[in-house]
Amino acid sequence: MKNGPLITDEQLFSSLSDDFSEIREAKKIYNNGDVKSAKRLFADFVKKTLAVQNVFSAYAIDPNAAPSREVMREADEALDYNLYSVGIYHRFEGGKVDWYSNPTENKYEEWTWQFARHYQLLSIALAYNYTKEEKYAERTFELIHSFIKQAVRPEPDTDGHATLCWRTLDVGIRLLYWGRILALTINSSSLTDDFLVDYFKSVIESAERLMKKCTAANWLVTEMNGLYMSALLYPFIKDSEVWKSFAKDKLLAEIESQTLPDGTHCELTFGYQSVTCHDFLIVYRLGLCFGDRFPDEFIETIKKYLYTFAIVMAPDGTTPNLNDGYIENVPDFIGKQLDLFPDDEELLWISTHGKMGKKPHFLSHLFENAGLAVFRSNWKADAVYGIFDGGKYGKCHNHEDLIRCHQHEDKLSFLMWVGKRNPVCESMNYAYDTSKMRAYSRAAVGHNTILVGGLGQNRFIDNSWSDEFAKTREPVDFSVGEELDFASAVYDEGWGEDGARLAKHRRSVTMVKKPLCGKPFFIIKDEIDAPKDEELTLIWHYDAERLELTDSGCVIPELTTFVTGEVSAKVYFGSEEPFCGWRSVSVKPPRFVPIPVVHFKTRDRLLYTVFVPNGETGECPVKSVLPSEGGVTVVYKDDRSQFFKA
Repeated sequence: MKNGPLITDEQLFSSLSDDFSEIREAKKIYNNGDVKSAKRLFADFVKKTLAVQNVFSAYAIDPNAAPSREVMREADEALDYNLYSVGIYHRFEGGKVDWYSNPTENKYEEWTWQFARHYQLLSIALAYNYTKEEKYAERTFELIHSFIKQAVRPEPDTDGHATLCWRTLDVGIRLLYWGRILALTINSSSLTDDFLVDYFKSVIESAERLMKKCTAANWLVTEMNGLYMSALLYPFIKDSEVWKSFAKDKLLAEIESQTLPDGTHCELTFGYQSVTCHDFLIVYRLGLCFGDRFPDEFIETIKKYLYTFAIVMAPDGTTPNLNDGYIENVPDFIGKQLDLFPDDEELLWISTHGKMGKKPHFLSHLFENAGLAVFRSNWKADAVYGIFDGGKYGKCHNHEDLIRCHQHEDKLSFLMWVGKRNPVCESMNYAYDTSKMRAYSRAAVGHNTILVGGLGQNRFIDNSWSDEFAKTREPVDFSVGEELDFASAVYDEGWGEDGARLAKHRRSVTMVKKPLCGKPFFIIKDEIDAPKDEELTLIWHYDAERLELTDSGCVIPELTTFVTGEVSAKVYFGSEEPFCGWRSVSVKPPRFVPIPVVHFKTRDRLLYTVFVPNGETGECPVKSVLPSEGGVTVVYKDDRSQFFKA
């Protein structure tokens, strides 16, 4: 079996640019047969010229700052060969690291793939940079070198999604980490000539793979991020200008094609919009630091992303976790980019929690291309907030890969916050494995939707996407008024494994902004048009430790739910059979906890759900909700009532 790298010494030296006198001299010495001296001259040139400060500036690394306790812990664990991936540690006995290994109990594939990204190695490099203890640098170089030798580059025609250590996404991320690692350790006495030679052979192999087999969607942006950084940081490689042009052209095309006109990202997950935005920001900053500017349109699109985060920000400062993705702390994320937008008063207000700048001009908002409706009562910490998904399924990164498709079967789902609490929640994102929890997190039953005859939505089966489709406006009715904000949309696509057209479901959401007493509340109207008399299951997930069913719905400490019609209710709390009543709390490592989920079963074709925030004492200000012709009548505890057309 061959060891890596596959590039020979001769190929490396022929790949170096003649634009630098030291490189020309090193190549001359090599051609004269003195390989050792040539490698020494090349290594000395790299150590002397590497643009360390540019890397530190682009990544906001303070080389004099003490690493966090977590970073130092990760570094110290690595000294004992206790290495992690996806948040799961494994100790390699005898220092024999197997880069192809998978120590997880359920053979979770992401462990091996993400192990090849070398996240933990950056922590070791940061520890070295601060302490100057060579044990950290030695371990960093040892691990990278063992990877280069063991994880041999695949054949050139191998698909970008394939292999355990050389998927193109992981290659791009690894290059980004290697660039920072080398900048932090370049002055180490443990940095050998042989290591640097093999390092740059592997960099060239990585760049060639990214040029030949790059993929699409958020993967492509990350891949080009790694290629672009390598092009700027290693200008002494002959093809670096080719890498830069290739990466930059791809990035300019992708920021246009992946961004919907309303400022949302094509995958319609705020977690992956955050990932993509971060990558666009990094290449923009790298370009600035290395004197390579991007067009103004590039940074303007990034600004649209930041405003999307501001608009969808829940009262607790986070992004709602729709589809796959991760929760982003919006004030922190925006605050780190303010230097690029020094005159934007609204972004300043968001990033400083209202202490500086100007309060945003928007409250409730419709993203008309994505079909997402945001409801917000005000910008105070105790605001009532909701988000309604009435639109597109989102672009699949790899349509053949159901497990790693980031889209969920959740059209018409609704989530609600009361202040910093998220009482009406859903199952959220989970690790990309083959577990019941992964299936639950993607399926309609894991969201606040309706099942028809026990079957949930299935848009995956007929999903298609194009840049033209991304620009279309979703047919979501939306209005904002003094008293009420309103949104309505329809699901009339497939149900069940076969995608059968069983029913047309219209859901309308009304935020009552000025109730007679208490906080603003929501009225959800569900209308089902189905040719058969199917049983319907209305599902609501609650983030609560306890839930009490009532004659008219259910109660949790923060919220009272009223459901009209002839319904029977059943609570699932951490149920294994059926698998129901769970919420993910971590993807890395994978972890989920039980929550109460209520299934309201009925054959009625018209249902109203009213979510009323309880008062500070836990008492609900509403006594009852009565269906009336054309809407509902809300009766308060003081016997006053309001009719709402819904």
